[in-house]
Order: sequence, then C-alpha cells, then structure tokens
Amino acid sequence: MPSEQYPLIEDYHPSRVFAWREQEAVDCSRALAEMLAISMQLAPGRAYLNLCEDRYLFTLAFAAVCIAGGVNLLPASHAAGALQGVRDANPGAGELNDQQLQAWLAAQDTSIISDTAPMIAGTHCAAVVYTSGSTGAPTAHKKFWRDLHAGTKLWRQRFFPDLQTLNIVATVPPQHMFGLETSVLPVLQAGFAAHVTRPSMPWEIAEALAAVAAPRLLITTPVHMRACVRSGTRLPQIHRCISATAPLSAQLASAAEELWGTEIHEIYGCTEAGSLSSRRTVTGE
Repeated sequence: MPSEQYPLIEDYHPSRVFAWREQEAVDCSRALAEMLAISMQLAPGRAYLNLCEDRYLFTLAFAAVCIAGGVNLLPASHAAGALQGVRDANPGAGELNDQQLQAWLAAQDTSIISDTAPMIAGTHCAAVVYTSGSTGAPTAHKKFWRDLHAGTKLWRQRFFPDLQTLNIVATVPPQHMFGLETSVLPVLQAGFAAHVTRPSMPWEIAEALAAVAAPRLLITTPVHMRACVRSGTRLPQIHRCISATAPLSAQLASAAEELWGTEIHEIYGCTEAGSLSSRRTVTGE
C-alpha cells in the first residue's frame, strides 16, 4: 500500500507571499523554483547539516533536502563541539550554509513557475533535531513529515483559526524546535510568510516587524521580551506574540501586553515532542 503523502507547500499559489527579504515580498513560485534548483545539487537520500542562518535560505534548504529524499540534521547550536558531535554521529553527511546556497542560486535558472508543489511521503524523516544537552549529552530525535504536517495544522487551529495570511518575525533560530515549528513549518504548511532575519536587539525587532505587512506575529523568548519592555520599545501593531524556551512571568507578560496592545501567549514543549500545551500567561497558572 503506497505511503500517504502531503504537499511540501500546503497552500501553494504562485503569487502567495512566502517570505520577506529587505522589505521585498518573495512569492511561492520563486521559492519553489529555488527549492527545486537546490535539490538538483544534492545527493539523493543524503543527510545534510542545515546551518543556514537566513530564515528563507534555511527554509529553501530544508525543503530541498526533503525533495531529494534526504534528512535535515539540525544541531542545537553552531558551537564547534555541538557541530562535531552531529558530524561524528552522521558520517558522510553534507553541510549547507547561506553562502553555498547563494552561490548555487546565482548559477541556476530559477525562473520556471510550477503549477503545483511536490508531494512528500508522510513516513519520510524530514529532520533530526537535537536537544541542547543541558541535562547531559545532546540526544537526537527524528521528525517525520506526517507529524510535522499534523503539528502545524494543530498549531494553526489553536492560535489562528480565522486568519488566511500572517507574517512572522522570529528571534529564535530555525534549527531550534520552537523556531522550526513556529517560523518555518507555518510557511510551508499553513500558508503564512516569514521575515528572513533573526533580530535580537529591541530596535532590530521593531525594524523587522515594520518590514512586513500586517497581520504580524512575533515569535520570541522571555529574554528578548524583557529587553524590549525595559527599553520601552514600541512595536508596529502585532496580532499576537508567542513566547517559549523559558518560563514567562505574568508580570512581564502583562507589561508587554500593555506596551504593545496585543495578547502574549506561551508555549510549553520540548525537543523530543515539540509543542505540548499553551496558555495566555496573564490569565493565571
């Protein structure tokens, strides 16, 4: 019996906005053409460390590896020790970075517009993610396409059941499970778009949000939120802010809601299982 398949880009329309780069909207047709061009440079079925820092290039690489039948290796950090641990556990794995992808794309014809997106088998292992190692040596966890697809659907139903479009700015890396689930998979599986950068300073966060159209979603952490609140940084109107990676106090959430005029929600999860539960922090424990 053939494996169940799911589209690589769920809400694929050639003109739909897929990403924001330097205030320029990149549409689905260009994104898919570049994914296909990158996939042609990859060895079929090979594992690749996806080290791209540009969120758009990371997403292109993530998708291209899946198209080629390979697996994305997502280390918890770019520290030398963490990277070497992943290399040792995956002999023969390739590596992808921003400069390499940019060079490939500059040499390829990416003008062809596709009518449909490729299908990926639900049983395909799309990624192997690694824990931070805070409680011991980092451990690897496989993520299958059917589970990533289902998780994104649940995430959208939980937070944005009535929105057809949403533009995401994230202060977390795409390799992190929280970043993958909230700034990469929603672009592929929920019809949303994401800004390419990973802003960290308050003014950088404000600038990135100003560079995308409304409605806007800020994906962040209590550390970044605290810096913004303490500095009094006002943000362009955001539909919602979602925080994770550390406990968020009701006091900080309340201050951020008042400053930004939005709702602050908090996700509890882990690398092993992804997002497990959520709450609006100011409503109580």
